[in-house]
Amino acid sequence: MAIYVSLADELFSEADEYARERGLSRSELYARALEEYLARQKYDEITARLDAVYADDELTGLEW
Repeated sequence: MAIYVSLADELFSEADEYARERGLSRSELYARALEEYLARQKYDEITARLDAVYADDELTGLEW
């Protein structure tokens, strides 16, 4: 699927150079970056939920 996005010139140049140095296409770089970002968001959400559960002393029976 083709999409169009707008990036600041400096970010575009940095990403382009990064991809070129590593032998990646722009599409591959952006796809990898988006996959990593989404995975990190999911991880952060799970961590926040676990933190909330373990912060509730009544649920864990623990006292900190």
